[in-house]
Amino acid sequence: RRAIIYHDLILTYREVLSMVNCIANGLHNMGMKKGDRICLFMTNRPEYTITFIAAASIGLVVSPMNPGYKEREIAYQLENSEARAILFQRELLPVLQLVMSQKSFPHLKHILVTGAQAPESMPEAIPFARLMRESSPKHPPRVEISSDDVVALPYSSGTTGFPKGTLLTHRNLTSNNLQFTTALGTNFTDVALIFLPFYHIYGVMLTGSFLACSGTQIIMERFDLLQSLDLCEKHGVTYYFAVPPIVLALANAPVDLGKLKTLKYVFSGAAPLPLDPARKLEQKSGIKVVQG
Repeated sequence: RRAIIYHDLILTYREVLSMVNCIANGLHNMGMKKGDRICLFMTNRPEYTITFIAAASIGLVVSPMNPGYKEREIAYQLENSEARAILFQRELLPVLQLVMSQKSFPHLKHILVTGAQAPESMPEAIPFARLMRESSPKHPPRVEISSDDVVALPYSSGTTGFPKGTLLTHRNLTSNNLQFTTALGTNFTDVALIFLPFYHIYGVMLTGSFLACSGTQIIMERFDLLQSLDLCEKHGVTYYFAVPPIVLALANAPVDLGKLKTLKYVFSGAAPLPLDPARKLEQKSGIKVVQG
């Protein structure tokens, strides 16, 4: 059964489970232990979801990091979260190197990078593909994890000062996933298009929930209206998750929304959805628009 689709890459549930176990074992073998923090500094991609679940399975705490951060924000979160490891996207190497050259991070012991090779300018970085290839796909060593143990440490936008870390427990995310899948009635026949950022709790909840219900998720790095329509048509998407500005863009776009014919719902969250664009989109597409 298809679990994740990303560009031309299709991962089955069997493959995702093996990858999760490999990364969990790799992190464990590096000396990462329960309660240690790992920052994820990348756009939406399968490595994000795989590493999040792998880290959670051995009691680590994941701290999502906005890939649009500048040096000051990166340095602050690495220091404030006391991260022992970071997995970063290869394209973000220049800004991370600049941060590392300006400040020392005594807690940071492990640097991982997407891809199969370490960058020439950072040979100490551990390639994600190598960590996965050299680690066992068997279930990682058992760790006693309570429902009240922290699993995620996302940071606020910092509109009134420095961003603040928010402690989320296994109970928080598990309850959120169960409430979501139960309320929507999602199952293995459903296909979600996810372009909302994984560094935001909305994106984290979506990628986790569609694995929990055995559905298929189509991952986009970022929102692109025309590309999202093409992917809906290509993969028979049933759930289109958005925020109010995207609902407004769909409602006003001078394009035929016929490519959305397989959708059950357009689901809007994260902020209040004005009635006018919601009604306009429903009339234009014939698809139910739901405020989450």
